[in-house]
Amino acid sequence: MSCAVHDIIHTLKRLSPGLPSFPGARGRAVPCLYNNFLQIYWLGGDSGVDRSVYCAPYIGWWDNTGDHLHPKPPRSFFSGDPYGVCSFTKLRLDFIPSTHIYDVIEGENNLQLAPLAVAQIPAQSGGQPNLVAKVPISDGNEYLLVEYRRPVPQTPDDITVNLDGLVGRSEDDPDAVNPPEHLVSDDGILVYHVNEEKSQLGRDPGNIDITSSPLLIRDFVLFLYTPSMMNGDGTLNWSGRTKVTLKSAAFKPQVQPTDPVFYVRYPQYSVRIDVWSKDDTSADITVTKSPIS
Repeated sequence: MSCAVHDIIHTLKRLSPGLPSFPGARGRAVPCLYNNFLQIYWLGGDSGVDRSVYCAPYIGWWDNTGDHLHPKPPRSFFSGDPYGVCSFTKLRLDFIPSTHIYDVIEGENNLQLAPLAVAQIPAQSGGQPNLVAKVPISDGNEYLLVEYRRPVPQTPDDITVNLDGLVGRSEDDPDAVNPPEHLVSDDGILVYHVNEEKSQLGRDPGNIDITSSPLLIRDFVLFLYTPSMMNGDGTLNWSGRTKVTLKSAAFKPQVQPTDPVFYVRYPQYSVRIDVWSKDDTSADITVTKSPIS
């Protein structure tokens, strides 16, 4: 069912009835969130394509449109259960009402986030909780999306996969494992970088390390940050972004109140995210957006 759901998501909404208007665009409201070149290589039987990453270097396994459970060949395209999607996909499909989108402004923004996979839109009090926070970081179509992911019973985010039934024993062939045993392999705050002016196809990765190359990753409409990328001074450690850390990309409540879990300086703004607490119903965070002087 996983591949079927993947394709259904594409058909739910289109941006236009015709062909894309410029190279790298797609007519779909929700594009594939994987690297199309890697998919072509893998489908063609290229043994050099790392199965532990497959074609999902941008957001890993956090969205059905980023990877949809193709087992290792010989494979059955409809063997996996569908699983959850990220806030980017839900926003593109108008699944999140405007009342539950928190638009971050300059200064401190204190908010609650409900689990993204919650079965019903949560009731609010004083404008809280929300399902996603949107943080503009430029004058154009570039922004961060901040969401709270955790396994929610009886929702796609609670689905697990028996890898032995899909791709053989993970103990014998760990590099062939895709996706991780728990599709939501972590719980906490996820932060995505969105640039709607970038390609929805990605670029040919060639022989570079596809998860840790800013040249490749930034040249796509969307990518996921990981805690391992944070240097603490506003710069990013791209070498810390690996196929392993993409499976544990959630930011947890911080140990020291003075040490934010996320801090990045962009050309126009810096963004700091403090995660104070999380439980089954919500996460309490502060997003601070400051102009770069």
